[in-house]
Amino acid sequence: MSLNTFVRACNDRMTADTGVADALLRSARGRVTARFCDVDLASALDPIRLTQAPGLTVGYIARLQSVVSQAAPVPVSGRSHSGTDAIRLVNFDRLCRTLHMLNFVAGNYDPAAQLVLDVDPRHILNVPRDHGAYFAGLIEQCGLATERVVLSTSLDFGAKPGDYLHRLGQGLANYRSRGYRIGVRLDELPMSKATAHFFFRIAPDYLRLDARHFARSSRLLPSGVGRYLGLLQRLMFGFGGKVVLEHIEQAETLALAADAGIEWIQGPLLERRRRERRGGVLWQKSPRAMEGTYVQAI
Repeated sequence: MSLNTFVRACNDRMTADTGVADALLRSARGRVTARFCDVDLASALDPIRLTQAPGLTVGYIARLQSVVSQAAPVPVSGRSHSGTDAIRLVNFDRLCRTLHMLNFVAGNYDPAAQLVLDVDPRHILNVPRDHGAYFAGLIEQCGLATERVVLSTSLDFGAKPGDYLHRLGQGLANYRSRGYRIGVRLDELPMSKATAHFFFRIAPDYLRLDARHFARSSRLLPSGVGRYLGLLQRLMFGFGGKVVLEHIEQAETLALAADAGIEWIQGPLLERRRRERRGGVLWQKSPRAMEGTYVQAI
């Protein structure tokens, strides 16, 4: 099935589910883009590399690029939990993952590579049952396997209702039962008791860490950044999982990852070095994240 055929099939499905007459997905020159309300969306697939062999790519992290074409708010950006907003959130989350998956397939990436897709925790809570069923069918049509897809969510536990952790854990268990790998982003340092309890309960396959958080939080970690990274690495090794250290910008951070035994890494430093070895144009010394690029809906 051609890419255009896939895009048309996805648009038909979304039209039936959302009632939106306009096509949300578009394909041109082998790439897929999307439009949601007044926002144009595109995919960026950042390679995950091996610490000991940076030339090898083991996966890709999908990130969302956005351009607001009109000065109008995006409906899903607020914190409202009304029925209408909940439906929009679910539709937006599915649209983004579909967009990334289609671009991954169209790009003919390594068939053994993992694709990391973000899932908003609110999406998980607003889908009452059969988590992952909607997307699993699409994955199968594209010739992928759910085992190659990592569904990653954020561990944000502040000011949540009492059943929040139970429902979130139940949703992640549903995804895992369909073959998906489970990833979590740790956004707090050091890990709180609530996060640690939930972490041990779900035993994720991948723990995603932002290297920039460690640079800002070194004073909050009395044992030192290197020791804390080593602790998290040993913890994930006990689960049979892996730590993914992202957004590595400095050589010192790369050295910490190697010393801690972290195998999977991602960041502009690695891509800059690859371009230098190829004799390409050098990247700026301290690259900043592109404006309008963010992790999907979290």
